[in-house]
Amino acid sequence: MRHFKEIAASFIVAICVVLMVQVNQSYGQGFFISPEGMDVSSALAEVQDLPKEIQGFWTYDGDVIDQEMLLRGNQLVVRDEYAGTIYYSIERVNALDDQVYALHWDPDSYEDRYGAQAREDMGEPQPFVFQYNEADDTLTTENYAVFERDYMQESLLLIKTFLTENQPINQRHLTEVDEQFLYETYQTLTDSIDSDSELYQALYSAICEEYPSLELLTGEDYERYGQIVQIFESSNSRLGLVQLNQANPRKVLSWAQAYDLQQDREAMVQDLTPHIEEALMAYLEAEFKAQNVLRIP
Repeated sequence: MRHFKEIAASFIVAICVVLMVQVNQSYGQGFFISPEGMDVSSALAEVQDLPKEIQGFWTYDGDVIDQEMLLRGNQLVVRDEYAGTIYYSIERVNALDDQVYALHWDPDSYEDRYGAQAREDMGEPQPFVFQYNEADDTLTTENYAVFERDYMQESLLLIKTFLTENQPINQRHLTEVDEQFLYETYQTLTDSIDSDSELYQALYSAICEEYPSLELLTGEDYERYGQIVQIFESSNSRLGLVQLNQANPRKVLSWAQAYDLQQDREAMVQDLTPHIEEALMAYLEAEFKAQNVLRIP
């Protein structure tokens, strides 16, 4: 098997952006999580392939190169300064020993992302092997590289996901927000706010105030956009808050200006759907392209 570090030295991986989350939640509803003591592995689990104890965000401080690794659902995602970000779709997991796991990845999925030449350069697919240490909460590779769990990044992953599912903001907006600011603001708000919806609305408001250049929706625009989202979600449309956010809340608001939200609901949904879908696909294609470019010299 090729050593994990050798793979990393040639092309490795990790930022997780949820391209398209299918949700049908009411606008403004929130989810409350506490960074201390949250069960991140359960919250991240989407596919019951990866053992819960190894799911999460991990970091390795190496002598030559630092790496970040995300194990989530059926994906292994790794990032370093040399290679950028690479995704592996895990097709099966074998338990080799007590808390020792071999993660077999799908070469066809890899080729779909990076092309036939990149797939050929990989050679015969070899599994990633990790040993989990429960006492230290670490993952060790075959060549003894030790990855430590990064609780802050795990918290940020959830916070960003919940923001995009409950407020008029998308992941592209959040790339412009300083992570330390986001994390510390969230922690401060949890000390004084118990309500789920109020928590994420307050966090969103803090982002609006700190980053006016993002031109996020506030005041009457915020309220009207919420009504537009509710109309789409109540019309049995396949478009919900997350999709409208990815199409860009301000664009959606602009397209809907000519419609009376009481009288023109059906017409608005019908007329705006093609525009929103076009903008949504442009967003998803740009995100996919940005995430799936190998930076191999």
